[in-house]
Amino acid sequence: MDEMIANDLLKMKSLDIFEREPWDHVTVTLTEAGKISFQYAYVPDEDFWSGVIMRGVSDLNDEELEQAYVPMDIWEYKIEKAIPRKEQDALKAEHIGNLDRASKLRTEAESLRTRLAAYRASLS
Repeated sequence: MDEMIANDLLKMKSLDIFEREPWDHVTVTLTEAGKISFQYAYVPDEDFWSGVIMRGVSDLNDEELEQAYVPMDIWEYKIEKAIPRKEQDALKAEHIGNLDRASKLRTEAESLRTRLAAYRASLS
């Protein structure tokens, strides 16, 4: 059964409806009433951290970073990678007409840039 679901998810991932918002992580929930729900997330490899589910390190606040045991030097490295990726993803989203996603990604990149600057200033 698990293999069937995994195969179906791989097929779903290639559907046109997911072109605008790609995903590489999914949570599938089956209720006792027999209903199924899906939650999707895109977490690039360079933003992944074990123990963080459906989100990247760049999405975590300070408390969540501590709970996930993410060392600050690793966080800094991942943020350095996340900023240009989010800016590039914003351009791609804009190119295909997904302006809301483009705006969200640009805002996230700017917020990360601000957090990174504040962290580096605190080291001085």
